[in-house]
Amino acid sequence: MVNITDSPEGAEVTKIFADSIHYADIQGTEEYKASIEAYTYPDEFSECDGSAQPTPGMYISQQERRKFGLCWRTEIGDANMETKGYKLHVAYGLTASPTEKSHDTVNDSPEAQLFNWDMEGTPTQIIGHKPTAKLEFDSTKLSEARMKALEDLIYADGGSLFPMPNDILNILIWALGEDISRQQITGEIDYVKDGILYRGANASTILMNDETELADLAHICNPGSFAFNQTMSRMWQLDANETWVRMI
Repeated sequence: MVNITDSPEGAEVTKIFADSIHYADIQGTEEYKASIEAYTYPDEFSECDGSAQPTPGMYISQQERRKFGLCWRTEIGDANMETKGYKLHVAYGLTASPTEKSHDTVNDSPEAQLFNWDMEGTPTQIIGHKPTAKLEFDSTKLSEARMKALEDLIYADGGSLFPMPNDILNILIWALGEDISRQQITGEIDYVKDGILYRGANASTILMNDETELADLAHICNPGSFAFNQTMSRMWQLDANETWVRMI
């Protein structure tokens, strides 16, 4: 990856007038947009770029573009210190748009081909705030324990289980880096049991002292609840059958 440029749009203000007097403003919704430049990309990204491979070596373009999440890191510095810390950027619900691809003839000044994508994010829910498609985390403001818990969650299993904003928020609330007793924060979640949709059940997020507590917790927690060990390296979610399913 060479460059990522955030280019949010919207949030424009419309002025409301009556009787020749400006008496109110209405602000539009902000949309998250960005662009990526890279010299290469993993094979898994081909589906996000509208490409399919029906047989090895054969590629079909103009296919349905798969949404994806993306995490990247930028360094923080100033005039006195080149590197003071870093930021983690996490974007959700991204759709990559097709861009121009140039293929030059062989010449005496070859250059590596640079891939470009424009992308737009779909906001996702986060407790207590408006839906968002972009989160940022500043290592100079967050403790080392919280940053480690965050990175363990994001990069677990090679990033195959991309955490949602509420999962990250709950992690940061309880990732204190201390040996503390079991604690929880409540949230609202929908779940299905026996073919019936239950809305707004009380689903807790619990920090345990020991994994042996899972058996007891299964009977007092509602489906959708999360449980973490003290180091935040393992996470389970309770399914509709009161079984803890390990997520990381």
